[in-house]
Amino acid sequence: MWIIQLLFDRIFPPACALCKQRNTFLCDACLRHMKRSVDTPHPWIYSYYSFRDEHVRTALRAFKYYRKTNIGKRLTSHIIDSELRTFLAGMPQPYLVPIPMNTFRKWSRGNDHTHFIAQELAHELAIPLLEGLVLRNLNTKQQAKTSTRSEREKSIHGAFKVNTTLLAQNISLLERTIILIDDITTTGATLREAKKMLEKAGFKNVLAITLAH
Repeated sequence: MWIIQLLFDRIFPPACALCKQRNTFLCDACLRHMKRSVDTPHPWIYSYYSFRDEHVRTALRAFKYYRKTNIGKRLTSHIIDSELRTFLAGMPQPYLVPIPMNTFRKWSRGNDHTHFIAQELAHELAIPLLEGLVLRNLNTKQQAKTSTRSEREKSIHGAFKVNTTLLAQNISLLERTIILIDDITTTGATLREAKKMLEKAGFKNVLAITLAH
């Protein structure tokens, strides 16, 4: 599907994913009117957009499932404000760590949208990206297809492991702040599971940033 979409984008000029204005993937007006999130499942998770907003869901779907990386770039750049910088202030030597994707989903979609978000944030915030610290242990059921909190908790249990080889090569990593990156948080089950594995390995400071909640 993503290959067909890529060919389509090369042939036809882009249009805003929301209002269909030509020659932009996401126009300024639509970006400004996308609703902010008013809360997150935990205070250590920072989320910018409200996933309850239909426009937010549409933009994220276009980025996530149809390789609209220009949309992802605009969304990620837009979340960097004084509030985010305050959230990150005082954290010792932070690293950005993307939540690893299910192998099949990465292949079927043709991109790793979470890694893309982490790369953009690393560039914009001048915080280094640390790849390979958190590994996916299982190809779990897609969280979007689980309907209850208990189902989400069960489906993600044991999904991640810490790269002990990487950690053994640089034990000083335990002193750094780890900032997990994901696209969306709902109940926070995915991020909690990754945080739990990191804390079990000895990390003391673990935060998270997502585009939406």
